[in-house]
Amino acid sequence: MTHTAHDASINLLVIAAADERAAVMSARLSQAGMAIRAVRAATPTALRAAMREQPWDGCLYLQGETALSASAVLKAIHQQGLDIPCLI
Repeated sequence: MTHTAHDASINLLVIAAADERAAVMSARLSQAGMAIRAVRAATPTALRAAMREQPWDGCLYLQGETALSASAVLKAIHQQGLDIPCLI
């Protein structure tokens, strides 16, 4: 999804173990001029709940940060029938 300065914020699902790590990534993207609304998920249950919560513009997987594997995240997204770009 292409966003301009006049669009609403980018809804980013961040797969990370700690809120601090997700906040750092959101801050870096904000400093680059992006309006970010990030939500963190660290468990399979939290991931499923977040995917039902709202539409997502993207998913950022921070490798080694959670017990969730990248393949498990991709599988969960696919099972929900979602088309979300993922950065791993």
